[in-house]
Amino acid sequence: MSNTKETGNYGEIQASNYLVKKGYTIIARNYYGKHGEIDIIAVTPDNTTLVFVEVKTRKSKLFGYAAESIDKKKIQSIIRTAENFMFENPSEHQIRFDVIEVYYKIINNDELILDEINHIKNAFYDISNYI
Repeated sequence: MSNTKETGNYGEIQASNYLVKKGYTIIARNYYGKHGEIDIIAVTPDNTTLVFVEVKTRKSKLFGYAAESIDKKKIQSIIRTAENFMFENPSEHQIRFDVIEVYYKIINNDELILDEINHIKNAFYDISNYI
């Protein structure tokens, strides 16, 4: 992989595929609002919850878990962008914020292969700390 954008896109594709296999319906990828971007917006298999997903892609856990790179400013951006989405797309669904960590290996010098996916449901469980 030549750059972080390509690596991030790889992770988002892997995360989307993972969610679809688990029965989620993908509503949007790379949704942009005035406060930022949300990687994936999906509905749970039971159709009760709208899930805003931040995807973090890493080669290893050597320097910590990928989710640990999400700081307070990023969480605030995700929440505000989710609010913008909800304003544009009113829904009766419950809301949840998840993080999906995608870890990969490199083979043949530049080809990425999936190593592990870690789905952290309700990652920002008390959003009142960030509003």
